[in-house]
Amino acid sequence: MDIVFDTYKREGWMRIISEFSKCTDVGDSEEIWLCFPNLSVAELRPLHIASLACLIEHFYILGCNIVLEQTEVGEYLFHSLKFSEYWLDKAERSNYTIANDKSVFNLWHITDGGKELYGRYIKDYLYVHFWKGKDLSPVQLSITEACYNTLDHAQADGNAFSFVKYDEVTHILSVAVCDFGIGIANSVKGVYPDFSDEEALKMAINANFTVGTKSYNAGMGLDVIKSSVTDDLNLTIISNRAFLISDNRTTKTGTLDFSFDGTLLEYDMNLSKYDNSDDELLSEVTF
Repeated sequence: MDIVFDTYKREGWMRIISEFSKCTDVGDSEEIWLCFPNLSVAELRPLHIASLACLIEHFYILGCNIVLEQTEVGEYLFHSLKFSEYWLDKAERSNYTIANDKSVFNLWHITDGGKELYGRYIKDYLYVHFWKGKDLSPVQLSITEACYNTLDHAQADGNAFSFVKYDEVTHILSVAVCDFGIGIANSVKGVYPDFSDEEALKMAINANFTVGTKSYNAGMGLDVIKSSVTDDLNLTIISNRAFLISDNRTTKTGTLDFSFDGTLLEYDMNLSKYDNSDDELLSEVTF
């Protein structure tokens, strides 16, 4: 079976992800070809990488063999991001690898045991290599909250990935977290069943909102993530049949013409706008 990604535009890309995430009528060891005609590596954002990883995991669980077409994007995923190492034999597979691309960190398979680590590793790496003297605690907190949100509310059965990229020229850190769970909108509607998906996403980003799934978690963490987004940049959520875009001043929602059974979070942070800090780095950097 061929899956053709012929657009990098967010809604079109997620429509393709959504369509094939519902595909279960495949045989064991069937080959799934991922094709990227006319797409370039420069057009890829973290949302593309994280959502694609979830789709590959979906077919991996079904026992399929994944083949990357040998285009520019396919070669980048295989060689630079080392995608194959995530879907080896189950006893040997990795939850993360070190990418051969200094502008990215790595694809991170979100697990309960690693939910606290990723944000700290990203913060420490940025502190040592780019922003010593900056208070980068919002980076760690937002990524940690995104991982907690996925594990506590998504019900994704382990199919959740994060991807982070840093642009040295613009100083923008871009973060994407994707899961194939029940979706934030459906999670909120478990408490407010009369809400539309749009209304559910608006409620989810309110401070201290909680669906009450975990006693230690005061809220869904989305307000913390939204607050970390710097001026003129956005938090975007795609879940179920709705999307939300917030820039900390205004919030826009809309409906989708497809249903994504999961959640995609994507947000940007301009690290040059964070305050200075005199704190010494305490944790060990492992990248």
